[in-house]
Amino acid sequence: MAKKDLSIPGRLRAHPDIVVRRAPAMIWTGVALAAVIVVVWIFMIVNAAALTAEFAELQEGSVTLNQRIGSRFGVLIGVIFLPILALLVFFTFFFLSQRYYRRATGTRLRRTYKGAFASPIGAGGVFQEQLRTRDPAVLGTMNESSDKGNLVIEGWSADADAVAYVAVFEFSNSVDPGWELVEFAGRDFASYQRVFRSAP
Repeated sequence: MAKKDLSIPGRLRAHPDIVVRRAPAMIWTGVALAAVIVVVWIFMIVNAAALTAEFAELQEGSVTLNQRIGSRFGVLIGVIFLPILALLVFFTFFFLSQRYYRRATGTRLRRTYKGAFASPIGAGGVFQEQLRTRDPAVLGTMNESSDKGNLVIEGWSADADAVAYVAVFEFSNSVDPGWELVEFAGRDFASYQRVFRSAP
C-alpha cells in the first residue's frame, strides 16, 4: 500500500485511546536465548584452534561437498554467523513482545477475531461502511477465516471495559482509504460479541 503505515498494527499504534507496551517476559526470553548463543560464540573463539584441528580430521572422511565445506570452514562460519543469529533472536522476541492496552484503564486488548478473505477489489470499503452501522442485522455472523485473500478483518477487545475495535485492511489499496478503527462500546459491545464471536 502507500508510504503511510496502513496496516492494522499501525492503526492500533496510532489510535489515541490505545497505548503500546512491551511484555517483559518476552524480552527477557529473547535476551536469555541471545546470551546462550553469545556464550557458544565465545567458546568457539576461545577454542578455535582445537575446533579447527578437529574439523580438519573430519575432513579426511568427508564425502559430499557440504561435508567438506563444513569440516574446513565450520569454525569460521560459526564465528561469523552466531552473532548475527543472536541479534536476530533478540529482535524477533522484541518485536513479538508488543502488546496493546487501553490508555484510560490499562486493560489489555486481545485479538478475539481474525478473518482473511479472497474478496474482490473494493469489498473492504463496502464492509467498512457496514461495520460503521454496528448492527448485527447488517453484519451477520463473521466466522473466522484463513484464506489467502485480499481482505483482512481483525477484532481487538478489552472485555473488562466492554470495548472492542475492528479494523479492515485491503491489500489492493494503493492510497490511504481513511478507514478508522470502528469502536464497539457500551451497548454496541454486545453487538461485537454477537457478530464476531459466533464462529463454531
